[in-house]
Amino acid sequence: MVKLAFGSCGDSFSATSVRAYVAEFIATLLFVFAGVGSAIAYG
Repeated sequence: MVKLAFGSCGDSFSATSVRAYVAEFIATLLFVFAGVGSAIAYG
């Protein structure tokens, strides 16, 4: 059986976690923007 480890709720809002969330959001935004732009440009 797989054991999963979950942190505490306070770990979700540490400076390191928030920085990772922002980086993930920006990277996803760029990938979606590039993908949609490519789809529009090349039909």
